[in-house]
Amino acid sequence: MSGSRASSKNNRTLNKKEQLQKAIFGNTAVIDDIEEQDTDYASMFTRDIELEKAPSEETSIDILKLRPAPGDWNFFSTLPDHKMYELVESIESIGLQNRIIVWQEANKENYIILSGHNRFKAFEMIYNATQDEKYRFIPAKVYRHEDITMTEAKEIIVDTNFVQRSLRPIERARSIVMKINLINEKRSSTDTPMGRTRDIVAERYGLKGRMVENYRKLIDLNHQFMEMVNSRELSIVSGAKIATFSPEMQQWLFDNFYDKLDNDIVGKMRKGMTKEELTDLFKAKAEIEKERTKIRVEIPYGLEKEFSRYFEEWAEKHHLTSKDFKIYIK
Repeated sequence: MSGSRASSKNNRTLNKKEQLQKAIFGNTAVIDDIEEQDTDYASMFTRDIELEKAPSEETSIDILKLRPAPGDWNFFSTLPDHKMYELVESIESIGLQNRIIVWQEANKENYIILSGHNRFKAFEMIYNATQDEKYRFIPAKVYRHEDITMTEAKEIIVDTNFVQRSLRPIERARSIVMKINLINEKRSSTDTPMGRTRDIVAERYGLKGRMVENYRKLIDLNHQFMEMVNSRELSIVSGAKIATFSPEMQQWLFDNFYDKLDNDIVGKMRKGMTKEELTDLFKAKAEIEKERTKIRVEIPYGLEKEFSRYFEEWAEKHHLTSKDFKIYIK
């Protein structure tokens, strides 16, 4: 294909994307965001999960008969516009790669979405923008109303989101707490031995038992420290340790030592320490002069992202945060 013909084809593809984007989002900034991010966010919706109880059937359902799960069942964040557009564009280009999961309501006519709220939203957006009937019906795995209980329906929501999505620490923490509560609900309604709740959650989500406990403790963090964990200024383990302090002590700690907090000093904290003991800990840290070594590294063009990934793994291994080093990539 000649350069001019290839350029013309690329321009037509871009124009088609821009038209669909404008019809749905009303602007042209989303495509630019996707190109800058250079991610394949839609691919996460191609991964399947082994469900504890298989759906009754697979079919296509009228999107007008679908409704989102209640907010207290589904507390997970929706995709930002540029991520949603990537999903929309993927569906429009290659179709839906993984069916949504729904639960038939008691009236036998409508369905509650258990997995696939973003995929449903993408279908709805495309249909409203194009009125193309093929987006009026979405492929789905269906549980009949009598197939599962409300507890099992909630579990499907938590399990699929935890396994399929890249969640923030607070969402993972809430997922684990909800999973624990749902397991305990099932335990109270059956005589069948189920094992230790923490171990069940750990096996289901591919975690160590101790990490399940750490995530569970994050629920007791105040919002400032939770944001530090979400932004990776503090590790999950550090957040769990701070969560052992009372809300009042957490606020005092944040108000007085926010700019000095890192994983290293949190690692030296102990449950039950007084304000005086914590103050002495920070004073001792301030008296230690940290020596720094400057290293200049030149790498081949195009390997910046790979280098950054390895560097992040090294920093995490040594419990370092952005406060401990400076790295510049031109």
